[in-house]
Order: sequence, then structure tokens, then C-alpha cells
Amino acid sequence: MNSMHARWQYTFSEKQNRGQVLLMPSHQVQAGVVLVVSLIILLLLTLIGLSAMQSTALEEKMAGNFQDKNLAFQAAESALRVAEDSLKPPMVLPTFTNAGTGGFYTETPTISLADAAIMLDSFWLTYPVHPSSLTNLGNGIQPPIYFIQRLGVVCPLPCSTPQYFKITVRATGGRTSTVVILQAITYI
Repeated sequence: MNSMHARWQYTFSEKQNRGQVLLMPSHQVQAGVVLVVSLIILLLLTLIGLSAMQSTALEEKMAGNFQDKNLAFQAAESALRVAEDSLKPPMVLPTFTNAGTGGFYTETPTISLADAAIMLDSFWLTYPVHPSSLTNLGNGIQPPIYFIQRLGVVCPLPCSTPQYFKITVRATGGRTSTVVILQAITYI
């Protein structure tokens, strides 16, 4: 090794604490530091990789939930259209009762049809509702259910005053925990 290009560093040996000075080239002293720095960088890269994997898994779950909610919404929208069409002429209007026989309620039902009540699963399991005629919705989606409440003016058909109806539909997605409830007011 050329003496002009060699760098030397003075270090004291702890084993020989006698005031002796050892001469060691500086690259030998730095070799341990490179190992420590590279291990720290490897640890940081591992943490970044784990974080990216968790983020990807979360995004995949979010996309699946969005798709399931969209399927439930589409089923509810379809059932809402079927229910609206069942009220339009030449269809014969169903019999509306206070008790809601068959899912058809008058303007003064014996049960609460408030928004807070219909949000509960127990409402749809306990009170009369009408099953939708929609079938084969795919992805394990159950046919939606609905009820219709007559609002306002009652007159025999043909009627010069429009009759208003509130249609409330409940549909689920591929999982029964994904629920969409839609309401529409229509008139004939």
C-alpha cells in the first residue's frame, strides 16, 4: 500500500489500557458502521413493504364492500320500479288496510312506518311486507321486499285527483349484512 494514499486513524485499545496507541486504517473502522446502516435501511424497507400490503388489503375490502352495496342498491331500485308499475293502470290496485295486509297500508296504519322504525331488521321480519317478483338476481342476493302506503286522497278509478303512494323497499347485497332501503312517492 502506498504510504501517501493510506489514511491512518489513532484508536485506543480498551484491553490494553496502558496508553498504547494502535494504528488502524480508517476503512477497517468503518466496516462495522456500514453493516449497521444497511440493517437499518433493510428494516425501513420491510416496514414500508408491510404498510403497502396492509393498505392494499384494506383497499380490496373497501372495493368489495362498495360492489356489494351497489348490488343491493340495484336490486332495491329494480324492486321499486316493479312496485310502481303494479300501481299503474291497467293494474288493479291492491286492498289497502290499516294492518297492512300483504304489505299494503292505508294512510293511518296501526303500526309506525316512520323512518326510524323501518331501519330496524325486526320491522321487516315482524310486520306485513310484500315480496318482490324479482328473482335470479345473482351473487346470492335474496329477492327484495317492500310495502306500499296509500297517502292522501282516495277516490275510485278513473280519478281526476291523483292518488299518492309511498313505496318503501328493502334489499340486501351478496351478504345479508349489506342492506339498502329506498323510498319513493309516486302518484297515479
